[in-house]
Amino acid sequence: MKRFIPALTLAAAAAALSTPAQAAGLGFTAQTDTNYETRGFYTTTGAGIFNLPSVDIRTKGWIIQVDALETLASITRKEVNKDGDETNGLHLGVAGYTTNIKKDVKDGIEGVVQPGAKLLLDTNTSFGPAYWSLLGSVRMGAQASKKMGFGMYVVPHLGIAGTPDLRPDGDPTENTIGLAVGGQLQISAWLNGAM
Repeated sequence: MKRFIPALTLAAAAAALSTPAQAAGLGFTAQTDTNYETRGFYTTTGAGIFNLPSVDIRTKGWIIQVDALETLASITRKEVNKDGDETNGLHLGVAGYTTNIKKDVKDGIEGVVQPGAKLLLDTNTSFGPAYWSLLGSVRMGAQASKKMGFGMYVVPHLGIAGTPDLRPDGDPTENTIGLAVGGQLQISAWLNGAM
């Protein structure tokens, strides 16, 4: 199992990057993230433990952001539970946005509104306690896009999150679901493919 998940992650990332890149734009998004869950869980790196850039695939008005670098980094992180058992961390994340409004602002700069959603899962390769969130988002900002694109966006989030309840001995029990709110600042750069 310890070798299966890294191999599966690498295969999925390679498949995601190879096929769409031939017909679409491909790039990266750096993001700062702050999320707050109503039970008091607060994170400043909601994109994952290392807050690495997402790999972006752009095609026909859609932007898909995959936390591929974050996943690869997370599986190298060792975790030890209270019994001394060692496991690797595991972060999975994907976001999708569609361009709903695009208006010319000035000299090749467009203002965009892109509603979408984000799904995050942080656990370990033993699949024990899981932190997850499903967030609706609206990505708003300015971008310039010719053969290469660059954009800056504000992305507020609203959704639900599941966090494990911990017993007094520190072991997790069932997840409790609560309201989650948050936001991001995103800076994207991409190359446009044969669109």
